[in-house]
Amino acid sequence: MNLPSLKVLRLNRNYIKKLEEDMWVDTRHLQSIDIGENLISSIARNAFSNFNNLSLLSLRSNSIEELDVDVFQNNTNLTYL
Repeated sequence: MNLPSLKVLRLNRNYIKKLEEDMWVDTRHLQSIDIGENLISSIARNAFSNFNNLSLLSLRSNSIEELDVDVFQNNTNLTYL
């Protein structure tokens, strides 16, 4: 995905199973991501590392089994998870 001006991304109800670290290319201005109601069971350690402006991340109604302790370390503006 190469959308440098994108600020809001809604991918809920899309049968997404995992989040890889290289699936987000040049989307650094994203402020809100809704990936709720999918089939996500794993999230790569650096899946959200490029999102310094991210303030809202919805992962509701997924089957996440475990998260790396550092998965959100670069998301200092994250206020809703």
